[in-house]
Amino acid sequence: MSGGKFNDPLRYSKAVENRVREGVQSGLTRRAILDSIQHLQDAPKSLASLYKYYSHAFGEEEFKLKKEIGDAVMKGVREGNPKLVEFAARARGGWNPVERVQEVSDDEAEERSDAVSTLASLLGKNVEDTDNG
Repeated sequence: MSGGKFNDPLRYSKAVENRVREGVQSGLTRRAILDSIQHLQDAPKSLASLYKYYSHAFGEEEFKLKKEIGDAVMKGVREGNPKLVEFAARARGGWNPVERVQEVSDDEAEERSDAVSTLASLLGKNVEDTDNG
């Protein structure tokens, strides 16, 4: 079976490349792009082949898309948009807004000072002595 259709390597297709670029620009998955090109001549039949032949188109278009999104986010950050500032701080700055509010009731504060007084008296010191070291 030499020279048959199944042994022929795929030829590069500008129509497939254009469809790949269009799909990436629209945010489609690679699977959706693969499915959308099957009617085209010389279209790869697997994701591996699609990426093997058209990885440069994927890379270029993904870069453009990510740059466009990043530019829009950073423009909002520079303009002081609070949602975008928080997003950028989380995504790029590693910031995590964990709030730790510790409320102490008056009773708890008294219990703590009583415990300190008790400990001080057990050590043979006055509470005033513990404040000075």
